[in-house]
Amino acid sequence: MAKARAVVAAKVKKKVWHTIIAPKEQNNAVLGETYVSEPQVAIGKTVHANLRTITDNMRDQNVYLKFKITQLAGQNLQTEVTGYYMTPSSLRKLTRRNSLRIDDSFVVATKDAKKVRIKPIAVTRHDTVHSIGTAIRKEMRNFIAREIAKIEFNELIGELVSHQLQNASKKKLSKVYPLRAVEIKVLEFAKEGKAVKATEEDETAEEKPKKEKKEKKKKKTVSEEMLEEFATEEEQKAAESETFGEEEKPGI
Repeated sequence: MAKARAVVAAKVKKKVWHTIIAPKEQNNAVLGETYVSEPQVAIGKTVHANLRTITDNMRDQNVYLKFKITQLAGQNLQTEVTGYYMTPSSLRKLTRRNSLRIDDSFVVATKDAKKVRIKPIAVTRHDTVHSIGTAIRKEMRNFIAREIAKIEFNELIGELVSHQLQNASKKKLSKVYPLRAVEIKVLEFAKEGKAVKATEEDETAEEKPKKEKKEKKKKKTVSEEMLEEFATEEEQKAAESETFGEEEKPGI
């Protein structure tokens, strides 16, 4: 008769709820919870959070931030921001009839040497020719690349959330052609691609004539000063000759 074998039941680890917390730049907002047996299982996973839940502003409901779980702090899981993106439906609302949408995608390095891929879009107020769209795209790439190179990655996320970069871009690009909006469609760490190096800022069409006019005015002023000095010397000589002539006249 065969002996019965003892069955050893596998130990099941008890699962625990862990709260996922945003970084301090996002006010340590609660992003959600995860139910895991070990916190290490959750480390490295990505969490998507609507920006409205962080800022408590209805205007931010069309924007999402991507977070990566990095470590365990007590019973909470700490995260870091890895991306920013807008919902497709909100982007479609920006484009209207008789307007031109300009899209771009390029890699740029931040001040702390993090390579990111950014996808900005610009929408004109009126429909326009292809050459204007090309000029806007070129200026948009140069301006955004220059601004990102001046700041670190966390500062960049802060400017996107507060809409500072978008507003500054719109103000700059509107000098090329009137724009309805400038938005950042996607921002994420670049997996491949060479970082764009922005060219030096060119003088705008409004600033260049003013500068030339100022230089001409300056040259003209120098010439006038030389003529005035020459005229003064001639007047002094004439005055001296008249005085000398009066002294030689015999008295009556």
